[in-house]
Amino acid sequence: QSLAKAIETEFFPCRLVEIDHLEKEKKWDLFLDSPKLKLIIAPDQLIFAAKELLPFYKEHPQQGVRFLGKIPLLLIPDLSLYFKDPYLKRSLWNVICQTLKPKDLPPSY
Repeated sequence: QSLAKAIETEFFPCRLVEIDHLEKEKKWDLFLDSPKLKLIIAPDQLIFAAKELLPFYKEHPQQGVRFLGKIPLLLIPDLSLYFKDPYLKRSLWNVICQTLKPKDLPPSY
């Protein structure tokens, strides 16, 4: 929740989504087709445990990118690690900022 709030404050609207109902109802295709969905940030064990979601997972190791369907995916370790080590929170925030920063602006922005 804190991460979603920080993203919304610094970048654009952000929403926390519980995947249980999507997994049970097999609605991943509808969810991933949403035009408002720009990035998914999720713990790796959550993604790989969702059987109905795995067919949508794509990875391009050469470019270092992952996708769910056509949506970029940022995999993070187990969330409990961030509560144990505050430095990991800073590291995660730096990765998120680098991922979400506008790519077409000159460096001075």
